Amino acid sequence: MNADTELLRRYAEEGAEAAFAEVVGRHVDLVFGAALRQTHENAALAQDVVQVVFTDLARKAATVARHEAVVGWLHTATRFVAAKAVRAESRRQGREREAQLMKDVMDGTNEASWEEVRPVIDAALGVLKKRERAAILLRFFEQKPLAEVGASLAMTETAARSCVDRALDKLHAVLARRGITSTSAALGVALANQIVVAAPVGLAVRVSAQAVVGAAAGIGWGGGLKVVLGSMALAGVVGVGIFVGQGRSTAALQAEVSAASVSAGADREELARLAAENRRLAGLAAEVAVLRQDDVELARLRDEVARLGERLRKTNPRASAEPAAGGQSGPMGVTIGGQIRRPARIAVPAGQTLTLAGLIAKAGGFTETAKSSGVRVTRIQSDRSAKTVVLDLTKGGGDFILEADDIVYVPEKML
Repeated sequence: MNADTELLRRYAEEGAEAAFAEVVGRHVDLVFGAALRQTHENAALAQDVVQVVFTDLARKAATVARHEAVVGWLHTATRFVAAKAVRAESRRQGREREAQLMKDVMDGTNEASWEEVRPVIDAALGVLKKRERAAILLRFFEQKPLAEVGASLAMTETAARSCVDRALDKLHAVLARRGITSTSAALGVALANQIVVAAPVGLAVRVSAQAVVGAAAGIGWGGGLKVVLGSMALAGVVGVGIFVGQGRSTAALQAEVSAASVSAGADREELARLAAENRRLAGLAAEVAVLRQDDVELARLRDEVARLGERLRKTNPRASAEPAAGGQSGPMGVTIGGQIRRPARIAVPAGQTLTLAGLIAKAGGFTETAKSSGVRVTRIQSDRSAKTVVLDLTKGGGDFILEADDIVYVPEKML
């Protein structure tokens, strides 16, 4: 198992987002470069393709972790997503651009150059076997030495060299059928001399975070592509309309632009609705987590009160029995904990009353993260059941009169 598959396994089984972020950081340049080539240097569309690819990787992490080489899966996924994106933007424009590029290749020289190979290299790579495609991607597109290529593919350096050579021969044959004639050696030189495309700064971090959210929301290739393309529809619709609409009336073009604008607006509204729903669910989850912590702390305080009562009965059985016979004769005790500066059990002399605000003052006051509007007071009833009230000290709750053995808990506010 190589490093990529181990990281994906950790993410799939343990939810280790840092492991997934490392996979994204390792291969975001490869995916962005392939997406940029396949979207005809459309940087904005290429970034959207990268987002969809890594979101799908997050959803399918357990399955992809069983692959021999993650780079091969990423390249295949990039090809499919980019193809869908280009078709969605303009089928006709894509066909005419490809035809023009092929004509330019046919009119060129017989020696392969990167500018000739670039428009068709990704489709040609798709014809290769998985291991051969992974070898070419690692060797030329991620610029790994042969020893590292062999380690990633579980083979020796010599075997990796042979695998790369076989893959170059096959690529040469595929490109020859497309009109690009050269030798395998010249093709290798063209690939080696390509300029490695670096993804925009910050793309890896943004992609990693959004991919995890998208995977949790169940957004796949279809839904994810629809969402990310929605933000581009307005930007591209005018250019597409001008290209496709040559020879049409201005009124017809304006009608198409208006219809596309309405569709883009609907997509943006759907995206905003989904984002708001995600934020609402995240807030509820955080609140539930805080409440669970509060319950644990409250249970701990109850146990502490019980232990103190048991200790009092053992050390002074007579004192503990007197309240049952004729009311309180000793100091009462009130326990306070949570977001308070000095959590403790505060003793109050008999005959005196203690308010909630007075107790908090005796305990040193709130901490900076205390939620003063949700202070809980738990009181043990005569039948030994517990009753809890929630008080807001910002609205007069501090005047609440405490009784013996009350338990006060100050929760933490949500930031």
